[in-house]
Amino acid sequence: MTGLSPQGIAEHYRGSDATFGEPMSFRELAEITHFHLFTMPVVFMILIHVMYLTNTSHTLKAIVTWAGFGGVMLDLLSPWLISYVSPIFVLSMLTGDMLMTLSFLVMMVVPLYEMWVLGQPLMGGKRPQES
Repeated sequence: MTGLSPQGIAEHYRGSDATFGEPMSFRELAEITHFHLFTMPVVFMILIHVMYLTNTSHTLKAIVTWAGFGGVMLDLLSPWLISYVSPIFVLSMLTGDMLMTLSFLVMMVVPLYEMWVLGQPLMGGKRPQES
């Protein structure tokens, strides 16, 4: 619907005379936000818990956590800012999407790499002590 362009995204939320598009109503924005508010953070919470079970450094884990949830927050706020403040906030939406995508990839690749390539179990690579 947006053509994956900044102008298309702005027109999607703000409307456009060229395409006879209506701006999104408060109700439509609330509906979109409501759905995404309960799905996106839960998915990232589950993925980051798996990431925290790996041998990766605490710094990378913290960066990925902040990037993921920061991206979610930007993605949730951006439609409102685009609609009611300025179309320039398309950049915040694209930044949020980029942060979510990169953090999602890291949260997916690192645990799979440790399990399948290195052959380590999760839980920080710690094996239960044998008695």
